[in-house]
Amino acid sequence: MNLEPGQSARGDVEAGMRTVIGALARSARRYLGDRHPEDWTEAVFRTAGAHGALQSLLFRWSEERTAPSFYYWTRWIPWWGIP
Repeated sequence: MNLEPGQSARGDVEAGMRTVIGALARSARRYLGDRHPEDWTEAVFRTAGAHGALQSLLFRWSEERTAPSFYYWTRWIPWWGIP
């Protein structure tokens, strides 16, 4: 996941966090098939604000996941599914 575009916002915290969270949400959808981060983006900005949005999103996502995952070789797999 490339976070460099978030730096283009410079002093605009909300724009930078929207860029970072957008990259995270797209990666979750693409590599994990998980659309939750995309669905929650506006809600975390409303409730946590720009400074707390990323932490809030990650906290909620970790609570909602049914099983931990990690990157193994070139794909995400459940922790118990090592080939």
